[in-house]
Amino acid sequence: MSDEVPPPVSAVADWLRTVPVELRDRVDQLRALVHHVARDEGAWPLVEEVKWGQPSYRSPHGNESTPVRLGWTGDGDAALLTHCQSTVIPEFRAAYGDDFRFDGDRA
Repeated sequence: MSDEVPPPVSAVADWLRTVPVELRDRVDQLRALVHHVARDEGAWPLVEEVKWGQPSYRSPHGNESTPVRLGWTGDGDAALLTHCQSTVIPEFRAAYGDDFRFDGDRA
């Protein structure tokens, strides 16, 4: 299987064109990371769509995982977002607290 990130679906491509120029590389890096982790964890191919006005990524295997979304924060950085009631961000904070910046329980 290729390590290349597939081209975005058309709705996501449209959204990517709205990303501020200074954030495009960071958002592209996050999108690539989401695809690579999904491939490594057996959640491939991802379902890529726009939900709540942001690119959303979920496993094609039903409700076994939490969708993640791409966006940017109010302080002008790219962000990976989850539903605020999921445990994804608290789990990441516990495992990688010094490696990432976190915003509450959703980014």
